[in-house]
Amino acid sequence: MSLAVIDSEAPSAVADQATEPVVTGRSTLVVTMRGRAVLMVIIIAVVYWPALKYTYVGLRSFDPSSPLVFVPFVPFAALAVASTRWRGSPDEPAPLPQRGADFIIGGFFLIAAWLTAFEAPRIFSTETLAWRADFLSLAPFTAGMIALIYGGRMLFRLRPAVLLLTAMAPGFYRPVLAPLRSWLDSATFVLLGALQHVLRWYHAAANAQGQYVTLHGAHTFTVSVTQACAGGGAVLGGLLLASTVSLLTTGSLRRKLVWASATVVLCWLGNFIRLLVLFVVGYRYDLATMMGSLHDWLGAIFLSLSLSVGLLLIRPMGLAFVARAPHRLPARCLTRFGAGTVVAAVVAALAIAVPSAAATTRFDFFAGRSRTSSQSAQAAVAAVPGVQALAPIEWAPAYFGAGARWSRWLVFGRSAAGTLPISIDIVHSVDAARFDTYGLAACYGFHGYRLIRQATTALPGGRVGESIVYWDRATGANVTVLAWRQRLAGGGFERVVIQHRSAQSAPGDLQAVGAVALGLLGRVDGTP
Repeated sequence: MSLAVIDSEAPSAVADQATEPVVTGRSTLVVTMRGRAVLMVIIIAVVYWPALKYTYVGLRSFDPSSPLVFVPFVPFAALAVASTRWRGSPDEPAPLPQRGADFIIGGFFLIAAWLTAFEAPRIFSTETLAWRADFLSLAPFTAGMIALIYGGRMLFRLRPAVLLLTAMAPGFYRPVLAPLRSWLDSATFVLLGALQHVLRWYHAAANAQGQYVTLHGAHTFTVSVTQACAGGGAVLGGLLLASTVSLLTTGSLRRKLVWASATVVLCWLGNFIRLLVLFVVGYRYDLATMMGSLHDWLGAIFLSLSLSVGLLLIRPMGLAFVARAPHRLPARCLTRFGAGTVVAAVVAALAIAVPSAAATTRFDFFAGRSRTSSQSAQAAVAAVPGVQALAPIEWAPAYFGAGARWSRWLVFGRSAAGTLPISIDIVHSVDAARFDTYGLAACYGFHGYRLIRQATTALPGGRVGESIVYWDRATGANVTVLAWRQRLAGGGFERVVIQHRSAQSAPGDLQAVGAVALGLLGRVDGTP
């Protein structure tokens, strides 16, 4: 990045070309287009470091079935689009915008980013990381910084790349994703139901609790098919690729829509074929083989194949990658880079960095003693009075990674007379990010529950827990949930979910599950 001081009265070029417009007036710094790009990347990385770290550390255990599988790749797609547009075009209008307009435009987007970063956790609450609402402010913040550092003309050039950045926060599209997931579920479940008329060893059934498949092979067992299995993540990955390629290619709108539709359908079909292969493996071998590491590997293979076939179809379907001719003076869009720009950029970055980091860390459910628990809750639950073990959930590895264990107990004598016992579910996984990918909302939503109330609550040892109330549409019952997570000293992580079902939610329900939670935590911490 080259920096130099320009004398206030001496005319000079504003960046890479000596023939570019002259900027005069107060002392300014000459910063090249590439230098400003480096500055932009550094500012964004610093402001969103907690959210970016959470995103890319999670790639160590890549889950191709995750509904958020595409999120880590969005910045690269946006950079690819920006690289073809940031030098302008030959037919770009000549007049430069006033610097005051840049501050107004940039200020508007930065204020919007601050409000979004501040309010998003209040709106999404315990689902902030599940919907990546901590990235909701990224696109407006980027737009504001472009207007400040480059000027309004560069923001106009890069508007498609900025719009693409909104995909980092699926929560922005939550009203659209809900019906999309419903359609994918319906299409997948219809085909799964039709298979039983073709395969004798296969039986599918649906009820108010979801879709289930029974395989009669070497061993007979039943598995549930959730929204994650319906191909939502693969379809969203296809949509991201379709959006990126559409911005990078030439061709009619009709051709682009046809190609994009074909790519999305390929992603969905690839996921359905993955399910068929898994069912054949389960029929031939057993549940453990079907739901082990093969589950994730097949997801990655079929998603990669689907996207690759989509890329191969670009030219046969009449599209061609863009070879854009830049403007003869691409750096003429640059505005004065003075002390006011530096101060405004620093103030904006600091103002948004705080609520942005809080949006990610506020719902860190590994706070306090949850970071280094000395004993597993699965080992301690046997000492809880009135506890009775139930059969474990055998398909836990499909959602929580290889080696995951999902155990379940009932606790009698702790709830009000005439009500159902309290249940305890404990999931052990080596990948903590899976607890956000397949959070409580995804689990209860799959079973048709509607969220009534959610909040965080303080638990002993500085732990942060989730306090949630759901309504079961099928039975009309209310389910009070208290959950927390903990890191184990011996390796791995646990999510503990204590719930009580009652005909009508009452303060006594939360007190009952809270009492069981305190008893269990006392045994985990060695302070019964």
